[in-house]
Amino acid sequence: MRLFKKTLKYSVWIIIIIIIGIFFSSLIIKGFSYSYHYINSKSKLALQAWAVQNNTTVEPTIIYKKELDSPSYYLRNQELQLSVSAEAYLVADLKTQEIILEKNKDQIFPLASVSKLMTALLSDPEDQLLYPLLLESSNSVAEKLAKKMERDEFIRKMNQEAILLGLFNTYFEDPSGLSSQNSSNVFDLFKLIKHIYNDKNYILEITKQEKYKGWVNNNSLSREKEYQGGKGGYTDAAKKTLIATFSLPFINQENNREIVIILLKSDDRYKDAKKIINYLKQNIYYGLEKELATLPLAEIIPEPKDNEISLIFTGDIMLNRGVRKSVEQNFNNDYGFLFVNILESLEEADILFGNLEGPASDQGKDVRNLYSFRMNPVVLPVLSRLGFDIVSVANNHANDWGQEAFKDTLIRIQENGLMFVGGGLNKAETEKVKIIERDGIKIGFLGFCDVCSINVESQEDQPGLLFANNPRFKEIINEAKNEVDFLITTFHWGNEYVKANDRQKKFARLAIDSGANLVIGHHPHVAQETEKYKGGFIAYSLGNFIFDQSWSEETMKGLILEVKINKMAEIIEINKKPTQLNKFFQPSLILKN
Repeated sequence: MRLFKKTLKYSVWIIIIIIIGIFFSSLIIKGFSYSYHYINSKSKLALQAWAVQNNTTVEPTIIYKKELDSPSYYLRNQELQLSVSAEAYLVADLKTQEIILEKNKDQIFPLASVSKLMTALLSDPEDQLLYPLLLESSNSVAEKLAKKMERDEFIRKMNQEAILLGLFNTYFEDPSGLSSQNSSNVFDLFKLIKHIYNDKNYILEITKQEKYKGWVNNNSLSREKEYQGGKGGYTDAAKKTLIATFSLPFINQENNREIVIILLKSDDRYKDAKKIINYLKQNIYYGLEKELATLPLAEIIPEPKDNEISLIFTGDIMLNRGVRKSVEQNFNNDYGFLFVNILESLEEADILFGNLEGPASDQGKDVRNLYSFRMNPVVLPVLSRLGFDIVSVANNHANDWGQEAFKDTLIRIQENGLMFVGGGLNKAETEKVKIIERDGIKIGFLGFCDVCSINVESQEDQPGLLFANNPRFKEIINEAKNEVDFLITTFHWGNEYVKANDRQKKFARLAIDSGANLVIGHHPHVAQETEKYKGGFIAYSLGNFIFDQSWSEETMKGLILEVKINKMAEIIEINKKPTQLNKFFQPSLILKN
């Protein structure tokens, strides 16, 4: 009996030990599957051993050593500071591998659509889908490419390739970058772009094209002559991300240097990249250290916009019907030509907003409204490339081609690094304030429609628009104001071709009373009056920015509104800039003495 009890006791302990072992083993396996981020140095050695066993090699860690009497990069003026919005950045020479500038190079952040570089890396170089993947950042194309291999296997290979390239702090959960789990640091991304630059340069060749066939590059940097290719991305979690290569001149150098700029968690990747390029040209010397002393000290040139933020708003943007015909007949299907006369004014914006008058999609079915608009989806990468940050979808043409086209438009807007306001895939999304941060100031946007059919109002689990007669109108605005420093409410409202009515004035003033700082209106197709109210500002209608209503002089005019705010989120300047459309529907400023 004693022997039986003793045996039973040992058996129980053995079972407990086995159960504990299984439990911890499962945790280890799960941890390996879902978190490549935390691979320690021993794990890296093990992975390298695995690579050797499988007849593959792991890319060596980048090590740059300055050699005596060899050219290198030097600061010309230590007092000249670089200030950008990105939480992490890295600037390096692609040929020598020398890191010129860096901040938080080991900190891990979400990647957004920069992930698509790895997707392209694993896809067939001859596949035409690489063009919409890389130029227009199509998430659906990323999924199509992954499914060609079998999606789970493709994701596994993405992570395997990351390890083989020495990207030990990089992890992929999807092929598009929509997942916030797709993450890395700028140092790993330097290794990735170095590999692409040296061995897969066709990817950069694709990404530096302004357009290819029907696909348009949505990266605004592609307009720069020094740009040599790269990829940007945007999600709420990642903010704006960028890997961009440039051929840049340096002082006392006959030949340009091949430079990469990598940004993570940027509020404005275009302006950050431009600031870095200017800093490189102004304050970085490439050459021998002994010659540095012979150069004049780089001057500290203050940036004029540091103390103010410029918000620019345009009127209705409708690029279908007669506008589309003009683009096809006169501009070889290039929508960018519509903006050539106004581009300089748009580039002054820190945030650029417009009203997208209808869906931009190739999906859906015409619901046969009196006027049904559906724009070519190629207009979205064009708007992104021109510098637009956010558009309103809250208008009476949003559902002209049904919910399928509306949902597709929302997806495409985000794919192209833009934000939308006034609509969403459900009620919660339509009521959520969209926030853009500039120089530490949180600027919020809400969009309302007051001239829309009742069947397009968003429901709990149904796509649609946010209506101005929402019972929670004041509450929605007040909640939004609590999240931001400066709140903009936009409205689609009023009667067409006439002055602002009493209903517009009621909603505008109520919006400011509820917390809004600025009210912007659209829909009447003509510019309406503006008004100062309790420290806020109201523009009842900005009229048509691009529209094909050539039958009237007033409908061929519009208003660009520039509102400047200071670091205290106070309005300090308002500029009203009238515009005029020509016969090709190209807007330009009306110059007045």
